Amino acid sequence: MLKALSPQVTHRAAVGLVRLGVGDRATAEQTYRELAARTEALGADLLGVVPVLTVRAGAVVEPGEAPHSWGWAPTPTEPAKVC
Repeated sequence: MLKALSPQVTHRAAVGLVRLGVGDRATAEQTYRELAARTEALGADLLGVVPVLTVRAGAVVEPGEAPHSWGWAPTPTEPAKVC
């Protein structure tokens, strides 16, 4: 999930500034561009886009497991492009 951050918007989902199903880098980059365009269309300032970790029902997440081990999230040596 990616959420756009703007001081002018309090209910992001209501105005289309939340996207679910972002599962890989290419989708994250495209979603970032869409959220930036949507924020601009609203006349709001974009402070950034925040990735929010979501887990599907029934998924097993081991203690200490980092999102980067799942595939597309930034690793400690790679800065995030979407934040």
